[in-house]
Amino acid sequence: MMERDRADRGLTDATQRAAEDVRGLVKDGPARFVNEEIAALTKRPDDAAKHAERWAKIAEALTTQAARHEAEDADAVRVVEAARKQAEQIRASVSAPLMIAAERDGHAYAETSATKADADERLLAAPRFGKSKARRAQRAATERADQVRARLRECWGSTPEWHQAVDAWVSSVTDRATEHTPEVTQAAEALNEAEGATRAASERHRTARRALLGKLYGAERVRRNPLRYELTRPEREAQQWARSAQGMRAEIAELQSLPLEQAAARIRQQRVEAAAVHREQEQALAARADQMRESFAQREAERRRSGPQRSGPSLGL
Repeated sequence: MMERDRADRGLTDATQRAAEDVRGLVKDGPARFVNEEIAALTKRPDDAAKHAERWAKIAEALTTQAARHEAEDADAVRVVEAARKQAEQIRASVSAPLMIAAERDGHAYAETSATKADADERLLAAPRFGKSKARRAQRAATERADQVRARLRECWGSTPEWHQAVDAWVSSVTDRATEHTPEVTQAAEALNEAEGATRAASERHRTARRALLGKLYGAERVRRNPLRYELTRPEREAQQWARSAQGMRAEIAELQSLPLEQAAARIRQQRVEAAAVHREQEQALAARADQMRESFAQREAERRRSGPQRSGPSLGL
């Protein structure tokens, strides 16, 4: 009788432990592991849906701001292009008559210089009784050449060098004279102001973007790692969270349909895969941040190189 009682008690204990294992009450048992995962998953779809809604609002705010900035940038570009076109037209209208005058004076200088050189040679070659006539001709040619030279220096600031072609001199003095006419100077200033306003607007947009990111994500977070939040794509995040909510509901149903051991193995494998995906995402984000820093540095260097270098006004053409 005592042996049977002990056997009955052992059977009762084994049955109770099996029941506890099925109910997930045995520590480290697969039932408990799976049930806890299902319980945790049950709460997550609603949280994921809230995240999706939050990211959608962030996307809307950023998209609205970006659209406004793009419209302002487009207006600024139109203003710059209009100022550039006007400057080009004014420059062309001023340059044309100046070039005609420079060509006239340049060829006159070449002709008088050639006449003087010829008179110099004739004076040297003239016989004794022809010196007086040759000297008068040489003196007249010299006076004429000096007059033309003086006029060129007064009007254009220079005369062609002995080795310089007239056309090259004409182009040089025309450009210089055109550059310093009041109309061209004013047009150049207007263009510089428009370009400066564009750069200022770009800087304001960058500051406004950072401010909005700080409002949406937290000012301190954005301050510590601004590129990370500038690179974040909220539309994609919203879509991913929405898909995640759907996936979690499907996963709960799948785990509930599997045997305990298979469900537990599935959970462990998914955790390993999720960790790997997270590492890849972090690496990709870091790589994109490095690329953006390099691109920004290159643009800034190019902007500084192409910025105004002249002490005087310029069309920047």
